[in-house]
Amino acid sequence: MPSVAACGFNITEYPLPGASSGPNYITAGPDGAVWFTEGTSNKIGRMTSGGSVTEYPIPTASSDPFGIALGSDGALWFTEFQGAKIGRITTGGSITEYTGGGNFFRPWTIAPGPDGELWYTDNSSGAVGEMTTSGVATPEYTVPGQGAGDDREPYGLVAGPDGAMWITDFLGAIDRMTTNGTVTNQYLIGGSEPDEIAVGADGALWYTLSFQYAIGRITTAGSNTFEPTPSGGPQSYSNGIALGPDSAMWFALNASAIGRITTSGAVEECPTPTQVPGGTVLPFGMTAGPGGLWFTENLGNNIGFIPDGASGPLVRTRRR
Repeated sequence: MPSVAACGFNITEYPLPGASSGPNYITAGPDGAVWFTEGTSNKIGRMTSGGSVTEYPIPTASSDPFGIALGSDGALWFTEFQGAKIGRITTGGSITEYTGGGNFFRPWTIAPGPDGELWYTDNSSGAVGEMTTSGVATPEYTVPGQGAGDDREPYGLVAGPDGAMWITDFLGAIDRMTTNGTVTNQYLIGGSEPDEIAVGADGALWYTLSFQYAIGRITTAGSNTFEPTPSGGPQSYSNGIALGPDSAMWFALNASAIGRITTSGAVEECPTPTQVPGGTVLPFGMTAGPGGLWFTENLGNNIGFIPDGASGPLVRTRRR
C-alpha cells in the first residue's frame, strides 16, 4: 500500500453565480484565466485567478456542454453532449458551433492532438473523432469492441509523448490510436472502468478508475500498474486527473476530496471545504492553471483552487 501523508495542502472554493450551474470539465486558457463548461446552466464559464466569473450562454438550448480544451488556434473548444455539436469560444466570448460526423454523435471529452487538431470521444457511437481548427470534422474512427457484444465506451483521451492519442474505454481498456485513426494497441484491464487520462512527468499515462480505489499508470510500451489509494467509503471513486507543477498527479474524488499521488506512489488526500453529510460535492474536472491546480465541483457549484507549493498551516476556505 502507498504511504498516506496527513492532509497538508490548501483548498479555496469560489462559488458560481447560478444556483445550480453544474460545472463539468475545466482547462487553462491563453488569457491567464481558467475556462469551464456548465452543464446545467448551458454556459461556458471563465474565472480569473482572483475568482471573478464571466459566463457565456451557448446558442443551442439544453446542449449539455461537457469537455473543454485549449486549441492550437488560441480558442477554447468544447463538446455539447446533448446538442450533438462541437463548440468554439474565443477569449472574447464569441461562440461558433459545428456538427460532427458520427452515427449518433454524442461528443464527451475533447483534447488537442499531436497534429494540432481537436480530438474527441463520441461516447454513444463508440468512436473517436477529429475536428480541424477551421471546424471541419473528419469521419470518426471506431475503437475496438470487447467481448461477444462488441461493446465499447470511449471516455477520456490525451495526446501521448509518443505522438499518438491514448483513449480510455470505460468498459475496461486503454487504446493507443495513431493520428490516421488506426488503433495499434488495446490493453485490456477488465472490470476497472478507466475514466480520465493525463500524461505524467515520468512520460507515462496516468488515469482514474471510477469503481476502484486506485489510480492507473501505463507506459507507452504498455506496462500497466495500479497505484492503490485510501478507501474512503462508497463514494471514493476518482474522476478528473492532471499533472501538477510539483510533478505529481492530482485527481478528483467523488468523496468530496482531492488526491495527490507522486510517481513513487505516495498518496495524500484532502477534503474540500464544502462537505455534504451523506452526499458529495462531486469534484470532477481538474487542470493545471494560473497559480496552481483548479477543479470543478459538479454538485457543489464551486470552482476549487490549490495554490502552487501550498504548505504551512492548513487553510480550507469558501469565498463569498
